[in-house]
Amino acid sequence: MITVQQLTKRYGSSVAVDHLGFSLEPGQITGFLGPNGAGKTTAMRLIMGLDRPDSGSALINGRPYRNLVRPLHEIGALLDARHFHAGRSAFNHLFALARSHGIGRARVDEVLSLTGLEAVGHKSPGAYSLGMTQRLGIAASLIGDPPILILDEPMNGLDAQGMSWMRSFLKQLAAEGRTVFISSHLMSEVAQVADRLIVIGRGRLVADTTVADFVAKAGGITILVRTPDPARLSAVLNQFTELVEFDAEQGILRVSGLELKEVGDLAAANGIVVYELSEQHPSLESAFLRLTHDSIEYAGKTS
Repeated sequence: MITVQQLTKRYGSSVAVDHLGFSLEPGQITGFLGPNGAGKTTAMRLIMGLDRPDSGSALINGRPYRNLVRPLHEIGALLDARHFHAGRSAFNHLFALARSHGIGRARVDEVLSLTGLEAVGHKSPGAYSLGMTQRLGIAASLIGDPPILILDEPMNGLDAQGMSWMRSFLKQLAAEGRTVFISSHLMSEVAQVADRLIVIGRGRLVADTTVADFVAKAGGITILVRTPDPARLSAVLNQFTELVEFDAEQGILRVSGLELKEVGDLAAANGIVVYELSEQHPSLESAFLRLTHDSIEYAGKTS
């Protein structure tokens, strides 16, 4: 497991990670979210021993990365998909990593197959597409068959088929009992795979929760009502909430501040026909934007 306690990192006067704390458990996919500049990549680098914290700690199975005797067997990471020697084939890139830990050729063939690269393993990754380099980076992270994986933006550059494969692959890894920690800006993808979320802003912890609880905390559940008499139903509902809006284009009422049952009971009590009555929950993206609004470092103006 990974344990982060009071982790802090400054670059000059800028605080990249600010007293950050969380722990990651086996058998779960944890999504790591935050606005640009929130400190996600810095936190991952600190866990992997690529940077030293100013204070606090990041421990892997109770030890810092630098104290791991055979690190590739304990933790695998994808932090930069382009981190390879362009003069080597993908196979030789992975074989060099394998040899550093006494791992044989069979494991190289295995991870190339697992990531769908067996047909192009003899080619230089310098000619790979971004999606293929992502797969190579994941293959490298798996070379030691580690129980912990840290993947920074693993879905970048993947096409629809690649996204589908990645979702299934990550779930398979977690089902095997591994700890899977992924950062991504693709909220819809995170929502489909994550069991849990760690959300940070300006280097600080914003939330440590499930996807469902995070979305619920953001609020904003809307009741959608389709009726042949929207004006009369609006008048009834406006006696109990001011948040009633008629969407003429879709022919529905959007109601906030009342529960679905309350809307249905009020319509029935007033003899108003309803064709459709449903709840619309906010997406992970809208919840994220709402709850991290004050943590955005770089925000453009909109007209």
